[in-house]
Amino acid sequence: MRLRCLLLGLAGAAMAAAGLARPIDPPGPTAPAPHETSADVAAPFGLRPGTTADAFEAMRPRGRPNATGLRLITEPPKKHPAFPQYLVQFGPKTGLCAVKAIGWRFPGPDGETTRAAFDRIAAPLARRYGDYVRDDRIDPVSEFQTPSQWVEAIRRGERVYRAEWSVETDARLPEGLRAIVLEAIAEEGSSGIALTYVFDNIDRCNHEIKDKDDEAL
Repeated sequence: MRLRCLLLGLAGAAMAAAGLARPIDPPGPTAPAPHETSADVAAPFGLRPGTTADAFEAMRPRGRPNATGLRLITEPPKKHPAFPQYLVQFGPKTGLCAVKAIGWRFPGPDGETTRAAFDRIAAPLARRYGDYVRDDRIDPVSEFQTPSQWVEAIRRGERVYRAEWSVETDARLPEGLRAIVLEAIAEEGSSGIALTYVFDNIDRCNHEIKDKDDEAL
């Protein structure tokens, strides 16, 4: 529950960001798994925790600024073909504290293609990081219980389809990484996956961003 709370702001921003661009041709099923530059130091997609916003700009990212502390990009140092967009979060002092990769979106109400994409990414993540907790459930009072309503239930937040790697799941996480969350996301008529890496500095980062936002009051 605590980790989910930490991700709420980033998840909401990711869904908004996903609407800024609409990739057309999804990659094939043989796309490689996300990887890091070292098994001992966290660097998903070539992005290291604590990287400052200025240093990040020196990488000449393609994309545009989003909300306070957030940046939507399309070309991280190591791009994965399953994810055309990436939302990165920075603290003014802590630097990079989270990365959310936003996958291709697939049309259709049943989410079958999304679940297949989910499994294709979950398998290599499990080989690399070990045990995880899978959460696949729907609110018992939801009106969207049938297979053909799977996407709509995800969109409305009444169904959860996610996997989490963390200390609590006995995952083999590299230094600087608190958790990895793979989840299904949806908007009206389509769905996809998102993969979030949360770094150890996320608490300080969120506090700094809140303080920055409060300066406008």
